[in-house]
Order: sequence, then structure tokens, then C-alpha cells
Amino acid sequence: MTLSIYRWEYVHLYFPQKVVEQYRKQIIEEWKSDKFKDREIWERYGMSESVFYDLVKRYSKEEDLKDKPSKPKNPSHKLEQEEIQIILDKAREDRENIKALQSAFENDMKKDGRSLSPKKLDRIKKSMNRAIPGVRKIANWFNVYMQNLGKNISIGKSRVHEILASAGIYESKKRIEKNPRHLRRPEKPLVSFSMDFTQKRIGNGDTAYVFGLLDMHNDAFITLNVYPEKSGDIVKENLQFLMDILPRKEKYKIEVRSDGGTEFNNETVKTFCSENNIHHHIIPKASPWLQSFIERGFRTIKEEFLNLIWIGNWEKFKEVLRDTRTSYNFRPNSAFDYRSPMEVMTAKMTNLPRQVCGH
Repeated sequence: MTLSIYRWEYVHLYFPQKVVEQYRKQIIEEWKSDKFKDREIWERYGMSESVFYDLVKRYSKEEDLKDKPSKPKNPSHKLEQEEIQIILDKAREDRENIKALQSAFENDMKKDGRSLSPKKLDRIKKSMNRAIPGVRKIANWFNVYMQNLGKNISIGKSRVHEILASAGIYESKKRIEKNPRHLRRPEKPLVSFSMDFTQKRIGNGDTAYVFGLLDMHNDAFITLNVYPEKSGDIVKENLQFLMDILPRKEKYKIEVRSDGGTEFNNETVKTFCSENNIHHHIIPKASPWLQSFIERGFRTIKEEFLNLIWIGNWEKFKEVLRDTRTSYNFRPNSAFDYRSPMEVMTAKMTNLPRQVCGH
């Protein structure tokens, strides 16, 4: 069977509704027939894996294949003052928590006998504000909170934005629309990985290099370690850890991608990958979006964990990083319907090595 010359988003946006319904019917029928692998179906219709499974989930048991309106359970968005206050209190609490962390950061820095210029300290404190949960996270938190109270109330991020803006807590910012480049996630865990280094300056003046190895299926960090330098031996050490924990009942080839830096593109790493059935894919220059999953993971780790506390020395950094990896892997992620990376992984694999879970 031939592949579709159209991507699914174009079919969905520009084709008549009847044509879209017909395509949906074909997709559901092919999926139910068990004649094709799931991947064959989503590739034939120009879909991503997540879009395919979302369509199957929404339409496989229904005769009506028309678009489902994405309306909240209370379409009028009417909330009682008590419920509005809950949202306001949550937003203020989040901001107060960040203020407390900013104060603790400054106090710990002084106890450590260090000092930063007022200008630099102010810049660091402002960067901490990026860890404040946005309207999307607050909306999800509120909906779960209401559900736990037994109330049939659900709102979206726009309603939260409206409430916070009216209270002067949230300011509107113009956003520059970009054409996103979507990177498809692998369909299985522990098969395709992304590795990279990021750096952070610590209190004693040293530059610390954090090496991360991330499972692209579910954004879980398999390794997250700090070093005083970058080298091929460090990369090999972390790849060896990966090989030691992988389920090896049957040998299978894994993919690990990286940029072309000398710490990755060297004889040490090439030899190790060749001897261990690893396909090392070096991404082309000027294609950072091919590393978008790990780049986003590093950004979250810095904004929500590392930047919020004073890290004065190497031992403190190692301690913080151990906790950070576990906290990140069990952190709800909006990309997965607010399931954590570990929840996504365990949905596919029931017996995960303890080292993967961060314990």
C-alpha cells in the first residue's frame, strides 16, 4: 500500500469534513482488522504516533466520526467566587514559594562565604521566576483538585489566564509564533536515546558539565551526572551504565543520537558503540531541533531544580543532581497528559530496572 502524499494535519485542516470522516473510518477499520502494524497505518496517513493513538482512543468505539468539540465540562466557565479564590491562592502560593527559594539562595550563598554583584544576583533571581507554574499547569492542577473533591468542573488555560490577569497577578505577553518542527517519538522505551552535555557555573567558580542520557520515548533521564570536563571516556562510562541496565533477554540494536562535538565524535565512543550494537547517530550541523527532547529536558532541570538553590561545591552538586533526576522522572509532563516520564514508561514495560526509576 502506498503512503499518503499529504500529512494528516493538512488533511484535517483543509479537506472537507466528509473526506476527513472517511479517512477516519478507513484508519479505524484498518486498525481493527489487525492486518497492519500500527506504524504502517500512521505512516501511511502522514500521522505522528501520538496523533494516531489519540484518534483511535477517541473514535474506535463510536459511529460518529466528526470532530469532537474541545469544550470543558462547564462550557460557560462559570466559577463560584470560592473556586476563583482557590486559583488565586494557588498562583500566589507558587510565587511565594519562589520568593522563599530566592531568599534561601542568597542566605546560603552568604553562609558559604561567597558573594555576587547585586546586578548578577538580581538576574539570577529573575531567572528563578521561570519555574513558576504557568496557566496550563495551574488549570490542570485545579481540574484534578476539583475532581478529587467530587466536583464536575473543568476549565482551560485561557480561563486561568483571565482570572490571574484580572487580579493583576499575570501580565499578558506577546508571543512570536514559530513554525514548529515536530520530532516523532519512538514507539518503544529503552530503544532510542539522546545524549548531550549542558553546563552550569557553581559557587566555587568552577564550570560544571552535566551529562544527560535521555530516553526519547518518554523523556526519562537514564543518567544525569556532573563532571569537571567533557570527554569521550565520560560518554563511554555513561553508555556502559546504559548497557548494564538494559533488558538483555534478546540482543537488540539501540540508537543513541548526539551532536558532532569532539566529546562524542571520537574513536573511544565509536569503538564502544561498534562493540555493543549501538547505532550512534550524529545529527547534521545546524539541526538542533533533532535534539529537542533533551534540550527541553535540560531547560526544565535548570529552571525548576538547579537554578532554585545555591550550589557551592562539587559534593553539593552531586547530591542535588541525584535528587533532581528522580524528581524530574516522576514530574507530571504536559506532553503526556500530565503523566510523568516513568508512568509513560511503565505503561509499556512492567518490570523496569530499579536504576531506571532513579532509586
